[in-house]
Amino acid sequence: MQAIHSRHRARRALAHNITFRIFVALAFVLSSLLFTTNRAYAYCSGLSSYVGRWESGGIQNVSSGLSGTTGYVQGFNPDPTVSNSTAWYMVTIPGQYTYAQTGWVRTSNWSTYYHYAAWRSGYNDSQHEAIDYVTPTNSHNYGVQEISGGTSFEFSYNFSAWLDTANLGWYPTQVEAAAETLNHGDHFPGSASPGPYVEFWGGTYTIYGLGYSVSLTMYDNNSSTDVVGKTQLSSTAFYVWDKRCSDGG
Repeated sequence: MQAIHSRHRARRALAHNITFRIFVALAFVLSSLLFTTNRAYAYCSGLSSYVGRWESGGIQNVSSGLSGTTGYVQGFNPDPTVSNSTAWYMVTIPGQYTYAQTGWVRTSNWSTYYHYAAWRSGYNDSQHEAIDYVTPTNSHNYGVQEISGGTSFEFSYNFSAWLDTANLGWYPTQVEAAAETLNHGDHFPGSASPGPYVEFWGGTYTIYGLGYSVSLTMYDNNSSTDVVGKTQLSSTAFYVWDKRCSDGG
């Protein structure tokens, strides 16, 4: 992660000048042109839609010196999407509404998938986010790393820095890797057996400039047991799928 940070420092000035509006405009232009066929809707139609939080992944607490995390997500999020579904890596302080996360996202207004960054500086702060196009179905590396003395964050996609935050004023103590949906009617990332699944692997975190393989404690945070399927492959890898829906592709 430290190597990523130094390699792409020159790109930060450009990233600072790219506004959220540009990302949003790009996303909607591309979504109108690409992947317009809603192939899998029939496989998930009739699901009840109500707000909740269905999440599955792994966490690791770090006592001090945590500066970032990175890892791969392989797979894609089938249709339909009632509100949004995501798969991401994140650094945070548990219970304080602080986070910096990056991965891919799909919402009901878009016909394809995007890599995104999202962050909050505390309980009274709303979520800030930026998005850009990502080719679906492929394996991609997503990363978030502290910069500027540890209170700003840089997001990377396939080892290339693409966005920096302003000073958020906090230092992370926990790494997370997870897939998530916020509505029972959404298609949770990944499809019911025989797949394809969404796989997380190659996770690392950085302490004082040194990189380590993650050692995740696996968890589920879901309001109903009928949504999330997950298989832990190792302390650094797992895959997830929607228990209810196949892809139909």
